[in-house]
Amino acid sequence: MIVPVSCKSVAKAAAKHWTKKQIKKYKKDCKTKVASLMNEEKADQFCTCAADNISQNLDLEKANSLDGAAILKEAAKCAFSLK
Repeated sequence: MIVPVSCKSVAKAAAKHWTKKQIKKYKKDCKTKVASLMNEEKADQFCTCAADNISQNLDLEKANSLDGAAILKEAAKCAFSLK
């Protein structure tokens, strides 16, 4: 079950599954992977939201193995909430 999460949060849902260090690394890697798809501000918003959503369904190793397209697919609702 996927629970809707506000993307304005600072990866609060992810903190239930991953450490702060793991979230920071995931967001950095995520932003690198989606950099060609959106600007830096949107990438930061998207990756925070993606961390919350993906952490509830995947362990960190699997999440880090996703490429940009797979991240977008796993966290599609995050892309629609960007401002």
